[in-house]
Order: sequence, then C-alpha cells, then structure tokens
Amino acid sequence: MDVLVAAPARRSPVRSVVESALRIRAFERALLDLFKGGHLSGTVHTCIGQELCAAALHPHLRPGVDAFFATHRGHGHYLAYGGSDDALLSELMGREGALCLGRGGTQNLRYRRFFSAGIQGGSTPVATGYAWALKRRGERAVVVAQIGDGTMGEGTHKRRRRSIVTQALGIWRAGSVGRLMRVCSGDTSICHPTAVCPSFEVAW
Repeated sequence: MDVLVAAPARRSPVRSVVESALRIRAFERALLDLFKGGHLSGTVHTCIGQELCAAALHPHLRPGVDAFFATHRGHGHYLAYGGSDDALLSELMGREGALCLGRGGTQNLRYRRFFSAGIQGGSTPVATGYAWALKRRGERAVVVAQIGDGTMGEGTHKRRRRSIVTQALGIWRAGSVGRLMRVCSGDTSICHPTAVCPSFEVAW
C-alpha cells in the first residue's frame, strides 16, 4: 500500500515578515526596559514603529553579499539582516561576546556588510562610495542606504547643491552603481514637522 505523505506547507512570506517584525519589536521593548533599569551602557536608540520596513526589505538582500547602511536607529535592520540578538545585547551591556567589542554601542554597528552610524545623513556618501567600489571590483551586489525624511534638511544633507551628499545622490540617481535609497517617513523630525525641514526637494 502506498503511503501518502503530505508535502510540507509553504511558509507564507507575509507571515515571515510579521514574525520578524514582532521579534524586532519584542527585542526593542526589552532594551527600553533594560535602559530604564540602568543596565545598558550609554543611551539606546530603538526602531519601534519601523520594524515592518526592516522585516519586509531584508529577505530580498543577501547577507554578506549585499550591503546595508543604517541610521542610528538600526537595530531592526541589523536583526533582519541576520545579526545575532545576543551579540547586540552584549554590545549594549558591555559584556563578553559584544558585536563590536562594546565600543559601538547603540549606533555604530558592523556585521558582515551591515553598517550603522549616528552621523545624520552620513550614510549616503559612504554607501555611494561603497557601491562604486563593489562595482569596480566586479561584484554584483546591491547597496542600500537608509536615511530619515527629517535628515533631508539636516546633517550632511543641509549644505547647498554642491554638497558631497547632493553629489552622491546624483551618482545614485544616475544609476552608476547598484543601489537603493530607503527613506523613513515619520512626518516629524525630533520635534517639528518635516515639511518645514528640507532645504531642497529631491526629484527622482
């Protein structure tokens, strides 16, 4: 008698994204509790409210091949990229096994080709140069740079049209490199509406 064996059920991509987002949210809430209890070294910048962006994007990237440059709120992208939550927690608590030996803290993280930094808008020129270098080396990789909408009027973005960031955006737009710009839109930059922030408009 033939035994009928059911094929394994296919995992829903939507469910995977939601589960990843919930994992990130739980991790970030735990960090806030630890911070309130005085258990973290320095400050902590969570990505609460942005989890789905990270969870939906990173399944399309290849860890170690494609690169991601995050903002200071990069925990969710780090976790979705495949980073260890234990290593990140150790980094923030200054314990053995820390991702960056306890020197990066909440903002300055590196894992394979994942990078984050606290300089507002600073990822744009660095990511552009990184993508250009990968292209020169013949690597077929995608480089993603994350910025916030409020950053368009601050940091390295605030200078006039000849700024290095504006030039980087020009290279980015021209398609000279394999690239993706991800802008987080929150409508509020720290304490004021982003509508009053940008010093120029970006037309794609």
